[in-house]
Amino acid sequence: MKSFMSVLLCLSLGMASAQQPAGSDSGSNELSLNLLYSVLEIPEITYERILSNETGIGFSLAIALNDEIEIQQGLAPFFRYYFGNNRADGFFVEANAAFYNSKYDIFSFDGTDSENEFSFGLGFAAGVKLVSAKGWMGMAFIGLGRRLGGGGDLLDLGYPRAGISFGKRF
Repeated sequence: MKSFMSVLLCLSLGMASAQQPAGSDSGSNELSLNLLYSVLEIPEITYERILSNETGIGFSLAIALNDEIEIQQGLAPFFRYYFGNNRADGFFVEANAAFYNSKYDIFSFDGTDSENEFSFGLGFAAGVKLVSAKGWMGMAFIGLGRRLGGGGDLLDLGYPRAGISFGKRF
């Protein structure tokens, strides 16, 4: 699974760099990998479509590579508003939703059992994106969301939204 995700990202970035020759303003699409989540064994790939100099929409898809991680799969569509001087870069705020599948261990006197649960929520994030003249981008962001569906206890009411990402605008 790890090698498949790596090959997919390399091919996507290779095709993206071959399509547009130069300039951070030349493309309206971005593909990136969240390096922070990848280190935590939950690689997250993000696609963003730039709508104007100040706005963009997209989604992030994450899949856990380790069965011990609570959140196994997640999809997070988002809307971003940028405050930078250049096209869709600089400081931004993000409104997002999250749809994710969690795996919980249930402990009882008879032993341990696992249960899967689908949840969704709404949240926000803030961050900074920097884009080079050739379209390479780096981004750091942090935020949180409120869980709206699914069971769970009182302490399991939210989800994190954070990352250090690297990618390409094309």
